[in-house]
Amino acid sequence: MVADRRGRVEGGGSGELQRVGDIRAFRTGRTVVRERIVGLEADRRFVYEALDGPFRSYRGTVELRHVVGGLRTETAVLRPLLAVVT
Repeated sequence: MVADRRGRVEGGGSGELQRVGDIRAFRTGRTVVRERIVGLEADRRFVYEALDGPFRSYRGTVELRHVVGGLRTETAVLRPLLAVVT
């Protein structure tokens, strides 16, 4: 069970950097969300897919850019993994 919004990582040891394949779990209100890391470029790009939670069929990509004083989120895109039938 996830106690708070800080969450936990399934895989990797405590205090270790997260890796592709690790599963992150965190709580938002009463909902627990689990996401698998599917792409990771240190200080550049982070890609994850939802496993559990209210939105199970999406992939998120976060692009980062170096700026004075640290990193800045350049883009954050969520894409459905299921095809939309029209």
